[in-house]
Amino acid sequence: MHQKIITYKEPQDVKTTLDSLGLNVNELQDAAKANFLAQASCTANDAPTAPGFIGWNASVKTIREYLIVRGWESKNIKNSPRIVNTDKSISIMVATGDDATGNPSIIPKTKSHKGATTRTAIYNNEAQTSLFPEEAIPHVIPVVSIGHSTSSTWVLLVHVYIDKAIEKPRHYVRCELSMPVGMDDTGHIDNWRERIILPEITINPDDLIDKVEDFAPEQEIILQRKA
Repeated sequence: MHQKIITYKEPQDVKTTLDSLGLNVNELQDAAKANFLAQASCTANDAPTAPGFIGWNASVKTIREYLIVRGWESKNIKNSPRIVNTDKSISIMVATGDDATGNPSIIPKTKSHKGATTRTAIYNNEAQTSLFPEEAIPHVIPVVSIGHSTSSTWVLLVHVYIDKAIEKPRHYVRCELSMPVGMDDTGHIDNWRERIILPEITINPDDLIDKVEDFAPEQEIILQRKA
Protein backbone atom coordinates (compact mmCIF):
# COMPACT_ATOMS: atom_id res chain seq x y z
CA MET A 1 0.00 0.00 0.00
CA HIS A 2 1.36 3.43 -0.93
CA GLN A 3 1.81 5.94 1.86
CA LYS A 4 0.29 9.36 1.52
CA ILE A 5 2.70 11.55 -0.44
CA ILE A 6 3.72 14.90 1.02
CA THR A 7 3.94 17.32 -1.91
CA TYR A 8 5.50 20.77 -1.81
CA LYS A 9 4.55 22.96 -4.76
CA GLU A 10 3.99 26.49 -3.43
CA PRO A 11 7.12 28.64 -3.82
CA GLN A 12 7.56 29.34 -0.11
CA ASP A 13 7.01 25.69 0.86
CA VAL A 14 9.51 24.61 -1.79
CA LYS A 15 12.10 27.13 -0.60
CA THR A 16 11.68 26.25 3.07
CA THR A 17 11.95 22.53 2.43
CA LEU A 18 14.99 22.89 0.20
CA ASP A 19 16.61 25.18 2.78
CA SER A 20 16.26 22.40 5.34
CA LEU A 21 18.20 20.13 2.99
CA GLY A 22 20.90 22.69 2.24
CA LEU A 23 19.70 23.16 -1.34
CA ASN A 24 18.12 25.81 -3.54
CA VAL A 25 15.86 25.96 -6.57
CA ASN A 26 18.29 27.61 -8.98
CA GLU A 27 21.02 25.00 -8.60
CA LEU A 28 18.63 22.10 -9.05
CA GLN A 29 17.07 23.75 -12.08
CA ASP A 30 20.51 24.37 -13.58
CA ALA A 31 21.31 20.68 -13.18
CA ALA A 32 18.07 19.80 -14.95
CA LYS A 33 18.62 22.35 -17.74
CA ALA A 34 22.14 20.96 -18.27
CA ASN A 35 20.43 17.73 -19.30
CA PHE A 36 18.68 19.44 -22.21
CA LEU A 37 21.72 21.43 -23.27
CA ALA A 38 23.90 18.33 -23.30
CA GLN A 39 21.37 16.47 -25.41
CA ALA A 40 21.24 19.41 -27.81
CA SER A 41 24.95 18.91 -28.47
CA CYS A 42 24.28 15.46 -29.95
CA THR A 43 24.00 14.90 -33.68
CA ALA A 44 22.63 12.17 -35.90
CA ASN A 45 26.07 10.58 -35.78
CA ASP A 46 25.77 9.82 -32.08
CA ALA A 47 24.54 6.44 -30.92
CA PRO A 48 20.72 6.26 -30.53
CA THR A 49 21.03 6.03 -26.74
CA ALA A 50 23.63 8.80 -26.44
CA PRO A 51 21.33 11.80 -25.81
CA GLY A 52 19.69 10.20 -22.78
CA PHE A 53 22.97 9.15 -21.20
CA ILE A 54 24.82 12.37 -22.01
CA GLY A 55 21.95 14.44 -20.65
CA TRP A 56 21.74 12.43 -17.44
CA ASN A 57 25.50 12.66 -16.94
CA ALA A 58 25.38 16.45 -17.40
CA SER A 59 22.83 16.71 -14.59
CA VAL A 60 24.99 14.52 -12.34
CA LYS A 61 28.08 16.62 -13.07
CA THR A 62 26.32 19.96 -12.62
CA ILE A 63 24.70 19.21 -9.26
CA ARG A 64 27.98 17.78 -7.97
CA GLU A 65 29.94 20.86 -9.05
CA TYR A 66 27.50 23.16 -7.28
CA LEU A 67 27.43 21.22 -4.03
CA ILE A 68 31.04 20.08 -3.64
CA VAL A 69 32.13 23.67 -2.99
CA ARG A 70 29.73 23.72 -0.03
CA GLY A 71 31.19 20.61 1.57
CA TRP A 72 29.15 17.85 -0.08
CA GLU A 73 31.02 14.77 -1.30
CA SER A 74 30.87 12.88 -4.58
CA LYS A 75 30.52 9.15 -4.07
CA ASN A 76 30.06 6.33 -6.54
CA ILE A 77 28.28 3.47 -4.80
CA LYS A 78 28.79 0.42 -6.99
CA ASN A 79 28.88 2.73 -10.03
CA SER A 80 25.77 4.61 -8.88
CA PRO A 81 26.81 8.29 -8.67
CA ARG A 82 25.64 10.24 -5.63
CA ILE A 83 26.31 13.60 -4.02
CA VAL A 84 26.28 13.25 -0.24
CA ASN A 85 25.91 15.61 2.71
CA THR A 86 27.16 13.67 5.71
CA ASP A 87 26.19 16.41 8.18
CA LYS A 88 22.55 16.21 7.15
CA SER A 89 22.70 12.48 6.38
CA ILE A 90 21.26 12.85 2.91
CA SER A 91 22.29 11.59 -0.52
CA ILE A 92 21.07 12.71 -3.95
CA MET A 93 20.98 10.66 -7.14
CA VAL A 94 19.81 11.79 -10.59
CA ALA A 95 17.28 9.87 -12.67
CA THR A 96 15.26 10.42 -15.83
CA GLY A 97 11.54 10.65 -15.12
CA ASP A 98 8.46 10.06 -17.25
CA ASP A 99 6.10 12.81 -18.39
CA ALA A 100 4.43 12.98 -14.95
CA THR A 101 7.63 14.44 -13.52
CA GLY A 102 7.07 17.88 -12.01
CA ASN A 103 3.28 17.49 -12.11
CA PRO A 104 1.90 17.51 -8.55
CA SER A 105 -1.36 15.90 -9.70
CA ILE A 106 0.21 12.73 -11.13
CA ILE A 107 2.64 10.28 -9.58
CA PRO A 108 5.80 9.95 -11.70
CA LYS A 109 8.15 7.05 -12.10
CA THR A 110 11.63 6.59 -13.49
CA LYS A 111 11.92 5.80 -17.19
CA SER A 112 14.51 3.11 -16.62
CA HIS A 113 14.67 0.30 -14.09
CA LYS A 114 17.10 0.56 -11.19
CA GLY A 115 19.39 -2.01 -9.62
CA ALA A 116 20.15 -3.44 -6.21
CA THR A 117 21.98 -0.35 -4.93
CA THR A 118 18.95 1.86 -5.51
CA ARG A 119 16.62 -0.79 -4.11
CA THR A 120 18.66 -0.86 -0.89
CA ALA A 121 18.55 2.94 -0.64
CA ILE A 122 14.77 2.90 -1.11
CA TYR A 123 14.40 0.22 1.56
CA ASN A 124 16.37 2.44 3.95
CA ASN A 125 14.11 5.41 3.13
CA GLU A 126 11.00 3.35 3.72
CA ALA A 127 12.34 2.00 7.00
CA GLN A 128 13.15 5.50 8.25
CA THR A 129 9.86 7.14 7.32
CA SER A 130 7.83 4.25 8.72
CA LEU A 131 9.29 4.94 12.16
CA PHE A 132 6.88 7.85 12.52
CA PRO A 133 3.07 8.02 12.43
CA GLU A 134 1.91 10.29 9.64
CA GLU A 135 0.31 12.81 12.03
CA ALA A 136 3.63 13.25 13.82
CA ILE A 137 5.49 14.37 10.70
CA PRO A 138 5.89 18.18 10.57
CA HIS A 139 4.94 20.18 7.50
CA VAL A 140 8.60 20.59 6.64
CA ILE A 141 10.90 17.71 7.55
CA PRO A 142 14.58 18.47 8.13
CA VAL A 143 15.98 15.09 7.14
CA VAL A 144 18.72 15.42 9.76
CA SER A 145 16.05 15.08 12.45
CA ILE A 146 14.98 11.61 11.34
CA GLY A 147 17.35 10.15 13.87
CA HIS A 148 18.63 7.24 11.79
CA SER A 149 22.27 6.46 11.04
CA THR A 150 21.65 5.62 7.39
CA SER A 151 21.51 8.48 4.88
CA SER A 152 18.17 9.29 3.31
CA THR A 153 18.33 9.13 -0.48
CA TRP A 154 16.59 11.70 -2.66
CA VAL A 155 16.17 11.63 -6.42
CA LEU A 156 16.52 14.63 -8.70
CA LEU A 157 14.00 13.48 -11.28
CA VAL A 158 14.37 15.18 -14.67
CA HIS A 159 12.08 15.06 -17.70
CA VAL A 160 13.09 16.74 -20.97
CA TYR A 161 10.30 17.53 -23.42
CA ILE A 162 11.32 17.97 -27.04
CA ASP A 163 8.83 19.81 -29.21
CA LYS A 164 9.09 18.55 -32.79
CA ALA A 165 7.16 21.49 -34.22
CA ILE A 166 9.00 23.25 -37.04
CA GLU A 167 7.53 26.67 -36.28
CA LYS A 168 8.15 28.15 -32.84
CA PRO A 169 9.02 24.93 -31.04
CA ARG A 170 8.45 24.92 -27.30
CA HIS A 171 10.95 22.78 -25.45
CA TYR A 172 10.78 22.49 -21.68
CA VAL A 173 12.26 20.67 -18.73
CA ARG A 174 10.33 19.52 -15.68
CA CYS A 175 12.02 18.36 -12.53
CA GLU A 176 11.46 17.58 -8.88
CA LEU A 177 13.48 16.48 -5.89
CA SER A 178 11.70 13.56 -4.30
CA MET A 179 12.25 10.86 -1.70
CA PRO A 180 11.55 7.37 -3.11
CA VAL A 181 10.03 4.65 -0.94
CA GLY A 182 8.97 2.03 -3.48
CA MET A 183 9.69 0.30 -6.79
CA ASP A 184 7.43 -1.69 -9.07
CA ASP A 185 8.04 -5.28 -10.12
CA THR A 186 10.15 -4.17 -13.07
CA GLY A 187 12.50 -2.04 -10.96
CA HIS A 188 11.10 1.40 -11.79
CA ILE A 189 10.77 3.81 -8.87
CA ASP A 190 7.07 4.55 -8.60
CA ASN A 191 6.35 5.45 -4.97
CA TRP A 192 7.45 8.57 -3.10
CA ARG A 193 7.26 9.82 0.45
CA GLU A 194 7.93 13.48 -0.36
CA ARG A 195 7.92 15.43 -3.60
CA ILE A 196 9.41 18.90 -3.99
CA ILE A 197 8.03 20.27 -7.26
CA LEU A 198 10.29 22.76 -9.03
CA PRO A 199 9.07 25.36 -11.55
CA GLU A 200 8.98 24.29 -15.17
CA ILE A 201 11.92 25.48 -17.28
CA THR A 202 10.95 26.73 -20.74
CA ILE A 203 13.78 26.50 -23.26
CA ASN A 204 13.75 29.48 -25.62
CA PRO A 205 15.44 28.64 -28.95
CA ASP A 206 16.75 32.23 -29.06
CA ASP A 207 18.86 31.46 -25.99
CA LEU A 208 20.50 28.42 -27.53
CA ILE A 209 23.23 27.83 -30.05
CA ASP A 210 22.67 29.61 -33.35
CA LYS A 211 22.09 26.54 -35.49
CA VAL A 212 19.93 23.43 -35.81
CA GLU A 213 21.24 20.42 -33.91
CA ASP A 214 19.97 17.01 -34.94
CA PHE A 215 19.39 14.38 -32.32
CA ALA A 216 19.78 10.67 -32.81
CA PRO A 217 17.21 9.07 -35.17
CA GLU A 218 13.58 9.73 -34.20
CA GLN A 219 14.69 12.36 -31.68
CA GLU A 220 15.29 15.73 -33.24
CA ILE A 221 15.38 19.13 -31.60
CA ILE A 222 14.70 22.25 -33.61
CA LEU A 223 16.62 25.22 -32.25
CA GLN A 224 15.12 27.99 -34.32
CA ARG A 225 15.29 31.75 -33.94
CA LYS A 226 12.09 33.74 -34.07
CA ALA A 227 11.35 35.52 -37.33
